[in-house]
Amino acid sequence: MYIWLNVDPESVLNEVSLCFRILEFIGASPGFCVNWWRIPISRNVAPNVFPTRSEVNGGWTRSGTNEVFIYRFEEWDRVLIHECIHALSWDVSPTLSLKKCLEHSLGGGKLMDALFEAARA
Repeated sequence: MYIWLNVDPESVLNEVSLCFRILEFIGASPGFCVNWWRIPISRNVAPNVFPTRSEVNGGWTRSGTNEVFIYRFEEWDRVLIHECIHALSWDVSPTLSLKKCLEHSLGGGKLMDALFEAARA
């Protein structure tokens, strides 16, 4: 684990401990690498403004790798879990039948592909 930060050591130790507990819980292999910058940027979006990647994303990875990158401190633990889903190739492919079922359940509206961001379309 590599962490770039400017914060008190006790907070860092608590966060690192939680990080390792998350990785152990999901079954990440020894050597799984978490690159973590802890940048204090917010996800706040102004009213009537469509959020972009800069407001939504907090990290990235590539499918099938043993490495994730987390740059946003806000919700870092959720971002870690989300990126691990991709890194560990746990993504799912929603079938056309599933998409139609969900569209019907939601009142007949068309689902946006962005809803399946963690899925292979």
